[in-house]
Amino acid sequence: MTSDAPWGDSASEPEGTAFFRPRPLEFFFGEAYIGTTQELTKRSNMGNGMLETSLHVLIADDSAFLRNRLARMITRISGVGHVHLAADTASALLTVRDQAVDLAILDIQMPGGSGIDALRTIKERSPSPIVIMLTNYPYPQYQQKCENLGADYFFSKSTNSTELIDLVARLAITKGNSNG
Repeated sequence: MTSDAPWGDSASEPEGTAFFRPRPLEFFFGEAYIGTTQELTKRSNMGNGMLETSLHVLIADDSAFLRNRLARMITRISGVGHVHLAADTASALLTVRDQAVDLAILDIQMPGGSGIDALRTIKERSPSPIVIMLTNYPYPQYQQKCENLGADYFFSKSTNSTELIDLVARLAITKGNSNG
């Protein structure tokens, strides 16, 4: 298996699907803009004031390397505001409780619980952020459980890095367009 994951290779894992609950982006923020990452970045630079329109992201993963690498990649996306980092389930839940988070990226395996536990609690909030499950365990039973609990997307760490970054870029520009 070939991996395009910029944070490392997990060749022993089965390939997973990119996401299981595709929704039009207007479902999350209003009018959607569909295009390439470059077009999205260019379009988002045309907005007025990033403070009100920026996408606030939480990355919760017990791997400091992956967490920091993903944060560096996401902060380069035009339209992304603050990126919060959490190394465990409790920190992730505190961040969602105390901060304005539009998008939560959760690992399934974390200390102090699991990303599935965090997903369950996060989706009980109203309004709840968009949740992307990012895992080394892209097995159908995990996908089904996450879908049942309200996850919006489910990505494999080993095979879906490009799709993940493109999705965050689309969400950032869509958020910017809906509030601008």
